[in-house]
Amino acid sequence: MIDQNLIASAHDISEGGLATCLTECCLTDHEELIGVKVDFAPQASLAAHLFGEYPGRVVISASRENFTNIESMCRSKNIPCKKIGTVGGERFSWNSVIDLSIDELATAYFNAIPNLMG
Repeated sequence: MIDQNLIASAHDISEGGLATCLTECCLTDHEELIGVKVDFAPQASLAAHLFGEYPGRVVISASRENFTNIESMCRSKNIPCKKIGTVGGERFSWNSVIDLSIDELATAYFNAIPNLMG
């Protein structure tokens, strides 16, 4: 998929779970923060979906045009693949559970430790 330029970005869901993974993806470029809208309902507990660590799973971003190809390639290799949302905008939202401006998210993320240390 990478060789075919189907994927724009990829990030593992290990440390901190999916919520942390998506936060890090949104804040990768300090000059150009990007939002995300997650729009799938968890089948297990919400906490497990937000913070469960899955080292073998990866979140990728790709254009809408490439998703069908990616999905087909994954299916042919028996790799689970699911669209969980859309990249873009100025908010980090997850159904009705999380709704923050990307600036609020960046402030909380980058200032957490300095604020705790006083």
